[in-house]
Parts: sequence; C-alpha cells; structure tokens
Amino acid sequence: MHRIFLKGHRHDTFTTCSTSPCTRVSTYRTGTHTYYATAENTFTQNARDPVNGTKSFSVGISSNTTGAGGCYINITSPSCRFDRAINRYEVSAVYNWKGGDHSRTIIDGVEKLQTPGTSNFTYSESLPTPGEKIILVKVQDSGNRDLCSTSAKVMCAPATPIDDLRIIREMPDVSKTGFVGIMLSVQPGRDISNFTIKEHVMHGLNLINIAIQSNISRVNSTGPNDIILSKEYSQYVFSTKLAAGKNMSISYRVNIQKEGEYEFFSVSEYDGKLLEERKTMLVTNCEQPVYTLAVSPDRECKRFRTACEVPFGWTRVEECPILSSQTDFVPGEEKGDSTFIIIAVVIILVILVVLVWRYEDEIRRKIKEMKQRIENWRSDKEEKKPWEGGYGANSA
Repeated sequence: MHRIFLKGHRHDTFTTCSTSPCTRVSTYRTGTHTYYATAENTFTQNARDPVNGTKSFSVGISSNTTGAGGCYINITSPSCRFDRAINRYEVSAVYNWKGGDHSRTIIDGVEKLQTPGTSNFTYSESLPTPGEKIILVKVQDSGNRDLCSTSAKVMCAPATPIDDLRIIREMPDVSKTGFVGIMLSVQPGRDISNFTIKEHVMHGLNLINIAIQSNISRVNSTGPNDIILSKEYSQYVFSTKLAAGKNMSISYRVNIQKEGEYEFFSVSEYDGKLLEERKTMLVTNCEQPVYTLAVSPDRECKRFRTACEVPFGWTRVEECPILSSQTDFVPGEEKGDSTFIIIAVVIILVILVVLVWRYEDEIRRKIKEMKQRIENWRSDKEEKKPWEGGYGANSA
C-alpha cells in the first residue's frame, strides 16, 4: 500500500494507492506546498520518502497562461483611450479563461468579478489619471484562492487639452475702402446643446451676403439690433446646437466707404459661460495698404500699418537693420575701433624699440654731444654776467 500525504492544501490530505506508481492529481493554489510519501508491504515493512521532513513544490503567478490543474487565462488587445465626454481614461482588454470557479480582473487597483459563463469577455475601467496601468487577471476557485493569473501593461498618455470653444475671426488688419469679407469660425471642443453667438459691428455698417455653415442643426438668427456700449453697435444673434469637433462658420461682407478704424467683436454664450473676442481693422485709401518697415534719420526702425503712415524723412526698408535698442551704434563697431587703436599703438612701440636697439651707439653719441653743447652754452652765459669781473672793483 502506498500513500502520498499533502500538507497545506485546503487541509492535510493523503492519497492511498494499492499499486505502484502512486500519483495524485489536483488543482493547487499559488504558493508553496509540502508532501511526503510512505509505503508498506505485505510483511508490514514501512518506508518513507524523504526519511525525515518533507519535500515541496511551488505554484507561482506567471505570465504563462496555463496553470496547475488545467487553469488557463489570457489577455489580448489591452488599450487605453481618453474619453473627452467624461474627461477620463478608458482602459480595456479582452480576457479568456477556464479551469476555475470565476475570474477576478484588477485594473489599477479596481476589481471586477466575472462568474462562470463569462469566460470570454471584454472589460474596461474608467480611470481619472494618465500613466502606466497594470491589468491583472486571476482565475480562482470557489474559496477565492488563486489558481492561475497573468498580467499586462498599458500606457495612458496624457490627453492634449482642448478648449471647450474657440472663436477664430478671419478678416484683414488693413483694407482699402469698399467691400470687405469677414468670417467667424466656431470650433467646439465638446458637445454644446445651447449655443448663442452675438456679432457686433459699428453702427452704420450693414451685413450683406450672410452665409452660415451649420454644425449639426438649424441656426436661428435675428438682427440687427442697435445697442450702446462704449460705442454704438449693430448686433446680430445666431443660436444653434454644436457637436464636438464639428466647426460652424458665419461669413458676411460689409461696405466701408470712410477711412478710419473699425472694431468688430463677438460674445459667445454657453453653459453659463461667456467668451469674447474682438479685432480692429484700418480702412484707408492708401495705394499700398500693407505693413511697411521704415528707418528714421536717427536709425530707429518701426513697422507702419500702411506706406502712407511712414513719416517724412524716414526710409522704407525690406527688413530692419540690426541696431542697438538704446544707442545708435552697431553692436561690435566700438569694439572694432578700440582694437584697431590698440594694434596701432603696439606697432609704434615695436618700431621705437627696434630703432633704439639698432642705433643705440649713435643715439648715445648724439646725447653726449648735446650735453656738451649745453655745458658750453652755460659757460658762455656765466662769463658775460655784468656784476662779476672788474666792474665791482672799479666802482669801489
């Protein structure tokens, strides 16, 4: 008779066999298990393996999808996407398992239990933050003991922020008198169920050829309505529903016959929020209504809105010369002059040293002669003094 004793598996158990070899097949939870075997013959003689103590084997958590006792688990298609509608990261994967009572899925610490009959399923979890996420799946028995498990990693990249709403105005900064085209581009970053934009033009300007390219639904429009803010304006109102990522445009023309500056601005209202944008256009009869660069007599460079705004005495240029912002000199010019002076002085000194060295004897002779002449001149002066010699004696 043979017996295999297994310790720590639910409780201590043994298997009895009447023939050899003797085997025991079972499902084991993760961890270390110990065992020993005994044998007894017909003569009641006993043997034990090992003679003392126990032997052991381990069941571990591994990416190997097949575990002890036919337990199987596999993860495919792990992914992460940012759901802008709820501002959260959606982590999902497809799971396939067998060989246990149920599976337990853990995504970034959030658990989900799957019962039998759901061995092939897709599960996702909504998470608030980006980063690396670990998907851990376990197959367990009815006592919630792990039979096998596997894991996968997925990276949730930080989502690029998108504004709820952007309003882009397209119109020239400078224009000649006459008809001018203007367009508003409405760019929603999310669904907006109740949207209103109020366009304001200076009083006396009439919108013509109004064209609206809708987002997803009909646009209701009214106006013009006269309103007084800092100035008098004509107001046009457009209301509709917006869908995320689908732009809406409002275009029109105005006929401006008088030179001057004209301000246009809009106010958007949605979900209790206000968004304002504004822009000013210069209307002129200048033959060159384009930005022009010019340099003043004192070398100041400036950009003018039109060529007609360039003052008398300024010179138009294609690009501003590189000038100091506070002085009139070109950077590095003074440094160049100083270097030249220093080099010139050094050259002169070198020449002098060479001349002194070459004509040293001649110079010494000339200096000696010059000293002798000075001494002779002094002697002559001493002899001609009127108060010396016989003059004093004769007076006496």
